[in-house]
Amino acid sequence: EIARRRPERLSPRQRGYLADWGYPYVMEEFRFHLTLTGDLPEAEAAQVEAVLAPVLAPLLPRPFRIGSLCLFGEAADGRFRLLERVALTG
Repeated sequence: EIARRRPERLSPRQRGYLADWGYPYVMEEFRFHLTLTGDLPEAEAAQVEAVLAPVLAPLLPRPFRIGSLCLFGEAADGRFRLLERVALTG
């Protein structure tokens, strides 16, 4: 796992997190993301980025409030179902 994360490309802090937690992007290094696809061929990934970039660019710099977190599970038929919703307070 450590070799797969290419530690030579990580910051010292990220390398420390990788050693401690097994993942370099925790704590203040974590950036929320949603995985929308599996691996794409490079040409197709470039096409997707070209289409999405102008749509998403105006939305990204604006802060937004998250009121709750949801945990989903994948059923045997491949559909996701809501397991639990937790309100965020404070």
